[in-house]
Amino acid sequence: MNAASMPSHDPLTALVVDDDPFMLELVGDMLRELGVASVQTARNGLEATEKLDKSGGTPDVVLCDLNMPASDGFLFMEGLAARRFKGAVIVVSGMDSRTLQSATLMARFHRLLILGTLPKPIDRKALASALDRLPRHVGSA
Repeated sequence: MNAASMPSHDPLTALVVDDDPFMLELVGDMLRELGVASVQTARNGLEATEKLDKSGGTPDVVLCDLNMPASDGFLFMEGLAARRFKGAVIVVSGMDSRTLQSATLMARFHRLLILGTLPKPIDRKALASALDRLPRHVGSA
């Protein structure tokens, strides 16, 4: 099911974590075009963790860069696991494929639901495909 065709009573929410302001805006725009109702952004893992803790809510999907100052994507995903995050994760990075694979393995080890890894620059079709893997129950919580 395409994210844009999700039923209106199940609006998807997302958190985009990246230290590049251009990437935050670009990915946020793509997500909204694909039907994601609410997109929050954070510039690093610490800021993202603070937003999650303050909001008390859980986004349906987190898109996370790996290479960020203060708290990188690896540390942030460990924090998600410690909080028993029930949403899904898409890893987004300009790093090499071996590092992306390591991030995926680490996230799965911590029992996070990984929808995929997307190399930068992000391809809109690849993002849509990753969102299509989102289980139905995640968007209906």
